[in-house]
Amino acid sequence: MMDHDVVVDNYTAERYLLGELTEAEREAYEEHYFGCAECADEVLCGSEFMQIAREIGIAEPSDTGLAGVLRSSWFRPVAMAACGLLAVGLGINSYQSMTRNHGKGVQMVAASAVLNTDRSPDDGALPANKSLRLKFTVPPGNFKAYRSVIVGPDTVERLPLDINAERAKSAVEIVIDPGTLEPGNYAVVVRGVNDDGTLNKRNLTSLPFRLEMQ
Repeated sequence: MMDHDVVVDNYTAERYLLGELTEAEREAYEEHYFGCAECADEVLCGSEFMQIAREIGIAEPSDTGLAGVLRSSWFRPVAMAACGLLAVGLGINSYQSMTRNHGKGVQMVAASAVLNTDRSPDDGALPANKSLRLKFTVPPGNFKAYRSVIVGPDTVERLPLDINAERAKSAVEIVIDPGTLEPGNYAVVVRGVNDDGTLNKRNLTSLPFRLEMQ
């Protein structure tokens, strides 16, 4: 987990938006801002600023001019103050945060949660009617690959995700579109894939969460 003061001093949010972090740094920063409202707001506002810049043709995210603006001493307070107004102008809700969509660019989500075995379904319900990101780790194992599914109150397995051994070494993300799952108690269940390609019947982990209309 990154230290917040180090994050601020090193302009980590700006470097995250500009794609300048290493894979390890990106994973560590995402772990940090999931639980840091200040950093989540900064990423949101920075992303909105970059979106506006692209829409009106000022710059692309990789431009040195835009990078300089993001790192300037005045950008943070001005961007945070203007963030709400910019969000209204762009039709973007202020609660939204950023996530990577497995190499397909940056995607906006309304809520996110890091799942673990210590989490209870009562530890804060997540929205069933808004875009949602779930992040979890695969327990260490000797399998060639893994598969996660989401199991609901009806025990039906939904949204299967194949996870290769390399990808399982870092945190895995699932982005769920609004309305995909009905309100209720769910769990992300992870199983191993045997050498012959069959799915191991034993659950490696079961990570609970609850959805409600919000």
